[in-house]
Amino acid sequence: MFVQISPNENDLGETICSLNFASRVRGIELGPPKKQWDTIELLKHKQMAEKTKQELKLKDFQIKKMEETIHGFESKMKEKDHKNKALQDK
Repeated sequence: MFVQISPNENDLGETICSLNFASRVRGIELGPPKKQWDTIELLKHKQMAEKTKQELKLKDFQIKKMEETIHGFESKMKEKDHKNKALQDK
């Protein structure tokens, strides 16, 4: 750290204040720097998250529809199996 002081006797009060401040600051320990998010970058990430949520909802809807279709096919297959078995038993 650098402190600017004056050798002039008229600036003695300001020099003493500067030196006192420098001695207080010297005892401060800083932790690791925190990453600050740029507002535009934060908005971009929020939009990406929202888009991903919408895509997830769409995929969930598509999966549900496919499961319903599969269930319908399974029901029809069971029904036809019962008819086939009934015809074979005759």
